[in-house]
Amino acid sequence: MEIKSPVENHGLYIAYSELHQFVKAVMNNHQKIICPTCGKKNTWYPENLFKPFCSDRCKLIDLGEWASENRNIPGNPMDPEFIREIDNDGDELS
Repeated sequence: MEIKSPVENHGLYIAYSELHQFVKAVMNNHQKIICPTCGKKNTWYPENLFKPFCSDRCKLIDLGEWASENRNIPGNPMDPEFIREIDNDGDELS
């Protein structure tokens, strides 16, 4: 498809220009996030090894919170019988 000049097809040129600006903005826009540990504003870059945290320190603090059981996922505890069967078989039941 040949794109005509703005004079020949003003509407198509405007639509193309707006689309180009939108795509450019999306490509250059990185999502802004807040570190769950310290609350520092951060940018979500694919290269950031610590995301969603701002640093290795905050990542390790969060891991420590989970390891010390200060954080947990809400829900009912697992059935002790189910846990025993997993321990005996090494696999979940089918």
